[in-house]
Amino acid sequence: MEQNWYRTRFYFIGLLVLIISLVYSNKSIGQCINVKDPVSGLWTNSPQSFLRCPALLDPIPGTVTINFQSPASNFTIDWGNGDIQTYPGPQSSITYTYPTAQAFNFLISIPGCPDTIKGTYVNQRNITAAGVSVPGVGFIVPPAGLSNKRCVPEDLTIINGSPGMNGYTKWIVEWGDDEIDTIGNDFMRSYTHTYLPGTAGCSLQIRVTYLNGCGVNPINRPKAAYGDYFFKDIDSAAITPASVILCAPTDVSINDISKLNCLDSLDREILWTRTGGFAAPLPNPGDNVFRP
Repeated sequence: MEQNWYRTRFYFIGLLVLIISLVYSNKSIGQCINVKDPVSGLWTNSPQSFLRCPALLDPIPGTVTINFQSPASNFTIDWGNGDIQTYPGPQSSITYTYPTAQAFNFLISIPGCPDTIKGTYVNQRNITAAGVSVPGVGFIVPPAGLSNKRCVPEDLTIINGSPGMNGYTKWIVEWGDDEIDTIGNDFMRSYTHTYLPGTAGCSLQIRVTYLNGCGVNPINRPKAAYGDYFFKDIDSAAITPASVILCAPTDVSINDISKLNCLDSLDREILWTRTGGFAAPLPNPGDNVFRP
């Protein structure tokens, strides 16, 4: 009899512990609240970026609204600009105004939920309007000009010296030889590009396009240009016509169409030769007449 009493007692104690555990477990799970994704409209704990792209004459301050799947209480939001606020009462949504134009990363911490909701609010001007310049462009580039000619293959290094950008900033770098790179906003980081034979040329410019969270207009691209850069490549000798069939002694006019990579044509001579022992260095350009 006594043994059954102990067995019953332990059974009820175990059942009580299980019930309490389930209650707290459900309470903890219920506290993990999702937010509404600004793009898809779905509930998630990893929302896509909230974008605001004011036009040229629109006011700078931007407002973001975060909607919760169910009311949340006693949660904290670090808005990413030094402002951290705690909201005590049940809230179905929160509205916050950012006074400046840039990108902000905010964090939502809810008691009882092990995961922090991370989001980004981008409040940047839509850089499609005429007159909006590239802010803070300051790339450090090698010396250019005719006095700084280079021979391919050649490495060229630029340094991103543009301060004041944010983590959402990107740069599109057009190297001038049909190669394009997209780089991040790593202040004072260097980027190296190799110009190869057959791809470089004369009067190349490096063009840097600013890209923010609101994109970039392909027609009015806010950019800066650096150069011109001159790369000497291997010359390719060529004449026209390539071959002529003669039926009688006739003068033949042969024109030089050689590719003279980034050197003034008067800086060199071209050696003209023909079968029969003739060889003569002549000034370039050479439009020469030979008599068979």
